[in-house]
Amino acid sequence: MCLTGVQYVDSIREALVRSLVLVDSPCQHIDGYNKPEIELQNSKELLLDPIELRRNEQECIIIERSLNSVRVNVQVRPAQAPKCYCYQSQSLYAPHPESTSHVSVQLKRVGDLEAWLRSKRIAFIMQRADDIDIIRRKPAPGFDISFLVTARHLQSFDKTALINLITTLVTELASVNDLKRLISSRGRVYSLSISRALAA
Repeated sequence: MCLTGVQYVDSIREALVRSLVLVDSPCQHIDGYNKPEIELQNSKELLLDPIELRRNEQECIIIERSLNSVRVNVQVRPAQAPKCYCYQSQSLYAPHPESTSHVSVQLKRVGDLEAWLRSKRIAFIMQRADDIDIIRRKPAPGFDISFLVTARHLQSFDKTALINLITTLVTELASVNDLKRLISSRGRVYSLSISRALAA
């Protein structure tokens, strides 16, 4: 089911409120340790059904739940890499046909600006994974960013603050329209100033 922006954020918030009811239980396979069961996946009886929310075909969130931990996997960009167009031209000043030189220019499509901006935002957040305790250093396979919330986090932090942090980061990752508008307006200003300078 595809959702609009407001419905998407509201459904993420509701699913997190339902999922973040965690119990501080020790691991059944490692004595004396409280390991997240969602990461170990050893005890099937402690795992709950995942919740999948889709905004469109590219953006989705899967909330994997267990008794003592929740993993939130976020995908905000398409799986394939953006296409670049290559143009090659021969040099006119080569003395011999055997020693021709080629110039290659790669041009990104305008639609790839959104994918590039999202990848930069994801990289910015992932660099701060040590400071933000709930972000995994390496996301789950096939996803852009993953959050891991355990019962220890709920004892240390406020539950609503954690939910607000996750929903804010997800909406910030998904919305790059403001940055696209800013870059387009800057490009317009620069092109006008260059055309005025050439006209003078």
